[in-house]
Amino acid sequence: MSWFKTAAFCSFWACAAMPALADADWLIGMGAAGVLDEDQDVFGVVERRALWQDSPLDWLATVKFSDDTLYAGAGLYRDFELGAGWVLTPSFAPGLYTSEDKSDLGHSIEFRSMLELSWRGPRFGVGLSFAHLSNAGLGDRNPGTETLTLVLVIPSA
Repeated sequence: MSWFKTAAFCSFWACAAMPALADADWLIGMGAAGVLDEDQDVFGVVERRALWQDSPLDWLATVKFSDDTLYAGAGLYRDFELGAGWVLTPSFAPGLYTSEDKSDLGHSIEFRSMLELSWRGPRFGVGLSFAHLSNAGLGDRNPGTETLTLVLVIPSA
């Protein structure tokens, strides 16, 4: 594991363990990157979502990983309850990205914009998210990628 992957991994878990995040949901998922491209890559994702009191936006820390890539970011999200347990969640998370294969996105800083639709019950939720990763022109090239992820949402106790 490279120094970057080690630093990103440690940073995420340091954030996830903070006492301020005691009232937070976990999100675990698997998905495919490059869903609108010729080549796809399977990945896993772990995310911690914390609630800020009296704020319209809440905080998240996320790690997306595969055999050859790693994205670690932190950002903001908002849950919109649609009724009958359905929740629409847009989010935005800048982060660090590294790749050891063909999935080079042109820069080590990438921005994730995501929209998730989930059904949430009292003990767990399931959902589907669609996201776009892009360096917003920071690099000489900006191919970006789209991801589709099946998620399991585990609410705080």
